[in-house]
Amino acid sequence: MGADATRKPRSLLADIVREQRRQAHKACAEIREAADSAGCPLPSLAVESTSAITGSVLVQLGGAPPDVITKLAKVIRAGTIALAAEVRPGEHADLISEPTAVNGTGVS
Repeated sequence: MGADATRKPRSLLADIVREQRRQAHKACAEIREAADSAGCPLPSLAVESTSAITGSVLVQLGGAPPDVITKLAKVIRAGTIALAAEVRPGEHADLISEPTAVNGTGVS
């Protein structure tokens, strides 16, 4: 028997969950970096286990002190207003699009 005979067959569900976990870890890192740079650290931020009910992988934002959450709300509100101001007539605001580089610096 070769090495291939001992390898488990690939599961489509396992591949889907693996990709969801990869995306969740990337999103978790992005929100951690953004929150930290805004002075709003989220100490309980984590990727959850796959939900037995939905089968989805979720990012748990966790708890933070009220002053941090209030500041984070202000940052989100200001960002939403700034994004809406960038929209020209006839366009719609896609507030969940990927961040883009500013002035070619690679900084969003």
